Amino acid sequence: MGVFEIIGSILLILSCIVLVIVISMQQSAKSGGLNALGAMHDDNTVAGRNKAKTMDAMMLKVTKIVAIAMFVLTFVVYAIGAFTK
Repeated sequence: MGVFEIIGSILLILSCIVLVIVISMQQSAKSGGLNALGAMHDDNTVAGRNKAKTMDAMMLKVTKIVAIAMFVLTFVVYAIGAFTK
């Protein structure tokens, strides 16, 4: 296992952990996830609803970016491993 494979594998594991955390922080239709545990559920005011919508939109973008990065990184690590042998 080469240096690039090790670095790529570490980045892949970190991207998986970040993806799990970001998905857990998102608000579901039933207000599930980690939002049910704490003070992130403030839908009683107009400002709270707008803040929740913008936070959900940001989390959705981050989820898409991290998922695409993980997908591409998986193929890069595989290609590096296949071509270095």
